[in-house]
Amino acid sequence: MLGGVDLSPYPLDGPLPELPPSPSGSRGHYDVLVAKARKENLTIRQLGAWSAGARGKNAIHGSPARVAVGVPRCSAIAPRRNDPTGAVPTNMSV
Repeated sequence: MLGGVDLSPYPLDGPLPELPPSPSGSRGHYDVLVAKARKENLTIRQLGAWSAGARGKNAIHGSPARVAVGVPRCSAIAPRRNDPTGAVPTNMSV
């Protein structure tokens, strides 16, 4: 499924077919995924793998040392309000 569109009739290793506007109402993420697939000529499988990693969003990744260096920077840039855990936003790249 992509934005409420059933992709099961299409081959996983084929291109993303022409799709109607997202019927589910929320089009932002749907539009980003469709645009990426078109721009990079991704197959349905490749698009699924890319999206599954961080759901198409940026994520903090790297060695523990690299992440530890970047966490204070991310927290200073975009701290979460009212978050008692002090968790770092997952949409920040380090």
